[in-house]
Amino acid sequence: MDQEIVFIGTNGVRIAGSLMLPAGPVEGTKVPAMLIVQGSGPTDRNGNQPPGHITDLEKQIAEKLASLGIASLRYDKRGMHANAADMPKNVAALTQFARWDFQVGDAAAAWRFLGAQTGIDSGRVGVFGHSEGGMIALELAAGADETHRVRPAAIVLAATPGRPLGAVLRDQLEILGRRQGAPDDINQKLLAISDGAIEHIKATGEIPTGLPPGIAPLYPAYLRLFLQSLFKLDPIALAQRVEGPVLLLNGDRDPQVLSMQDAEPLAKALKLRAPGSTSINIIAGASHALKPSANMDENNHAGPVAPEAMRALTTWLQEIGWTR
Repeated sequence: MDQEIVFIGTNGVRIAGSLMLPAGPVEGTKVPAMLIVQGSGPTDRNGNQPPGHITDLEKQIAEKLASLGIASLRYDKRGMHANAADMPKNVAALTQFARWDFQVGDAAAAWRFLGAQTGIDSGRVGVFGHSEGGMIALELAAGADETHRVRPAAIVLAATPGRPLGAVLRDQLEILGRRQGAPDDINQKLLAISDGAIEHIKATGEIPTGLPPGIAPLYPAYLRLFLQSLFKLDPIALAQRVEGPVLLLNGDRDPQVLSMQDAEPLAKALKLRAPGSTSINIIAGASHALKPSANMDENNHAGPVAPEAMRALTTWLQEIGWTR
């Protein structure tokens, strides 16, 4: 059952979330717990962007964990949904507020808050990160900023990019252009402009002017510092430094994070680690939201999580000794 909570994130920002505890733990015992971090954009604690994009992925994961005797915490992003009143109104303040390192810091604060709760085994607090949330999980475990680094006892990387975001975004744009029937020469021109924008943002932290309408919405001015950090992030380098058990989940019908280009290199990097076991699961017929999907064009986000994904999660939790 969900309990509404508030914790203090980076720079004193109050962040609302949901703590879900398993039913009926034995008195005096402590249970493991998982911080659940959602994907990119205005996604709420449950994995939704209401009203049109409802996945309930994070909520379903929390419910599954509770059924296995594992607590969890999920939260709304700073300035969004239950936290919308704190969103700055001017662009300069918003640019600072939305910084990537601040959002990583919020996740670190959430992880520490979760571990401090009554009935939680502070030595068994992990992170489940979906998509961009997986990149936050990698930063928490292996990032350069020691103030935001924590030691997750276990990590789940679900639909997490294995390449720098610029390469992932390029593939997404190319696929979208083909689906929309754009002529190849036009598509390639837009891709080149986008590539140039990414390099400019990485180098300067500024959004280039004069971007065409098909590209400009991807690079809003207030996200310039956020994007600069994210474009510089190398998931493979971080994965090589992660310690402890890691579960990698990816749908083979995910058009956003590709099993061949993202999951496989990330899996290779994780397997080369000296400390920590790695379990790799490419879920047949699953979308970016780990939902059954007829094909990559459909990219289904509705309904229950694919049973194969839930089984893989359950089996791995049993293997690491978090549940029977």
